[in-house]
Amino acid sequence: MRSSRVFTYAVGWAVLTVLAAGAVWWGLRPLLAPLLSPVAAPPATTPSASPPVSPSVAPSPVATPSKAPVTTPVRTDSPKPTPSYFDGWAYDGTAFTRTFDTAGGQALIRIAGGRVEVVSATPNAGYQMSSQQPHPERVVLRFDRVGQSVIIDAMWWENRPYAEVTTVS
Repeated sequence: MRSSRVFTYAVGWAVLTVLAAGAVWWGLRPLLAPLLSPVAAPPATTPSASPPVSPSVAPSPVATPSKAPVTTPVRTDSPKPTPSYFDGWAYDGTAFTRTFDTAGGQALIRIAGGRVEVVSATPNAGYQMSSQQPHPERVVLRFDRVGQSVIIDAMWWENRPYAEVTTVS
C-alpha cells in the first residue's frame, strides 16, 4: 500500500514538473524565438549599377612557397560606367555624391569607402554655416539664422548612404 502511494506521488510530481516546464517554455517563447530561429541575411541594398570588378589575387590550389599567385588580367577596353542613382545619391562606381539645396544654403556631400566628407557648402544670404564630423562615417552641416536652422545630417548607415534634412523654426 505504501509503495503505491509513493508511486502515485512520483508520477504526480513528474506530471507537474513537465507541465511547469511547458508553461515556462511557452512564456519564454517570444524571448527565445530569435535565438532558436535561423538568422536570415539582410536584404541586399546595392545601387542599381554594380561597382566595377577590381583585379584580384586567386590562391593557388596547393599553397607552396615556390608558386607565384595567379592574377586576373584587367580589361582596358571596357567602357566607363555611367553614373547611377540610389535614393537620390549619384553613384559613379567609386563614390556616392549628393547635392542638397535648402533654404539655408547648398552643400555637396561625398561618401566613399564609408567615409563622409563635405565637398563644398555655401550658406544663403543671412545664414551662418557650421560643420561637425563626430565620426568619419557621419557629417552634420548647420545653416543658422535668427529664428531658423536647417540641418543636413549625412552618414554611411547600414552599408548605404543616408541623409536627413531638418528645418527648425
